Amino acid sequence: MISEMMKIKIIRFIQKIYKEGITPTTEVAYEELGKELSDLWIFGKC
Repeated sequence: MISEMMKIKIIRFIQKIYKEGITPTTEVAYEELGKELSDLWIFGKC
């Protein structure tokens, strides 16, 4: 389950890459969110 703080972190990440015109990739997500949160968000697993 994703906590509210994790949701906020993901939302801010999406807003940032949108504003900066960055192509979303797993590598970018790993850099910004960390592997555990990225895997949970992208793949639905930890």
